[in-house]
Amino acid sequence: MTTNRPLGQKFSQVYLDRSVPTGDGKRWRHRLATYVEEELQKDSKLASKFGRNLGVEVINQGYSENYYNYASVIRNIEIHLLLDACTLIFSHFNGVNGNSALNWKAHFETSSIEENVSYVMDEKGGVHPAVDAEFQHNLASTIRGLDAPLYRAALTAFNGIQPALDREDTRQAIRQVFDTAENIVKMMTNSSRLDEAVVKKELKKRIDTNWVAGASRDSANQMLESFKNWVTAAHSYRHVEGQPDAAEPPLDLTILMISVGASYIRWLIDQDQQNQPDPPSV
Repeated sequence: MTTNRPLGQKFSQVYLDRSVPTGDGKRWRHRLATYVEEELQKDSKLASKFGRNLGVEVINQGYSENYYNYASVIRNIEIHLLLDACTLIFSHFNGVNGNSALNWKAHFETSSIEENVSYVMDEKGGVHPAVDAEFQHNLASTIRGLDAPLYRAALTAFNGIQPALDREDTRQAIRQVFDTAENIVKMMTNSSRLDEAVVKKELKKRIDTNWVAGASRDSANQMLESFKNWVTAAHSYRHVEGQPDAAEPPLDLTILMISVGASYIRWLIDQDQQNQPDPPSV
């Protein structure tokens, strides 16, 4: 059986159970501090902005040349001030070079994910708490499951969930998770769409193939019935040409549907992998 190992990723991100995301972290702060120190250590204008906008003193440590203690500040200030500072840094970068601001955003988000800290940064540099710590852990687990060339299109759809949530576009967030599941099911069954009929007919064939008759197959088919209900619920928020969109779903329903959908997506990947051809022997 083929094994789709995540390529080029840190061991700790793939194999270590990092538990529930936290609201702060020493290594996370160190990574943010190191980035700012490398990029902005001599920047006096940012030091002034820290004082003027945050009430945080940044000390000039240089003698013949200015060197500011941004790293020390970032490692030690209160968490709410640190998050405000991260937005201020984005704005400061953006005033100089838009790409520098995007690079800072990417570093913030990568550090937050890898160090298991539950914050996200929007496209204008605002920092938000992740919707729910366990929810973010669920998303991260699903992204790791989609990290194979076979699922590239599905991963693209799944990666659209968080930006939609950041915009508070809950309807689009549900569409993104549905599109992810649909992409995988279409590959598994050669169907043109994902609906109840495909689940009952095509996916049931896959379950019957993958499981020996007995309690496990019966349970798997019951889970498939639940997946069919999830598909029906998600269809309520699909865009239909010529018809008005459904009202925006409330956030609690959205989180439930995405969380359940993400679990099903991981299960679908596992079912699909059981039927992938074994690699040729060397």
